[in-house]
Amino acid sequence: MPSPPPYQLRSGTEQDLPAILEIFNHEVRTTTSLYLQDPVTLANRKAWFDGLRDGGYPFIVATAREGEGGEEEEVVGYSTLNTFRDTLGFNTVEVSLYIHRDHRGRGLGHLLTREIIRLGKERGYHTIIAGICTENSASLSLYKSHGFREVGVFRESGFKSGRWMSTAFYQLML
Repeated sequence: MPSPPPYQLRSGTEQDLPAILEIFNHEVRTTTSLYLQDPVTLANRKAWFDGLRDGGYPFIVATAREGEGGEEEEVVGYSTLNTFRDTLGFNTVEVSLYIHRDHRGRGLGHLLTREIIRLGKERGYHTIIAGICTENSASLSLYKSHGFREVGVFRESGFKSGRWMSTAFYQLML
């Protein structure tokens, strides 16, 4: 079994959006991680990126060296913090984290989660919220292992794959 590639973390850029789009749309098409029914466009991800940048929210990508001699840097995962409620008085952000299907189970989720929590603390946020489909046991376990605690479940809050699904909300106090 080959050893996992060494991952590097850095701030995400607009140039990363095609890789982000591929990772995101794979989740839309094949999982219940997102309740979206249809893949999104590059213009959609550009607007999302602009909102993160304009709001000063952290956006980190994980890269791995790919190709024959490891000369190509490939984006293999990413995490963001973004607004939870766009109202004065809230100092709460919501976390998102997605990993390319070929890089799961290698500790990358933990690496990204540790870094996004560090950035949340550095920016002075008070709490981070994670909304997770209750069928997504890997994400539930990941966030629990980093100190997130369940604060509630919205029953049948999303519809996908011909059925209603519930969303658990987890919170980490910084």
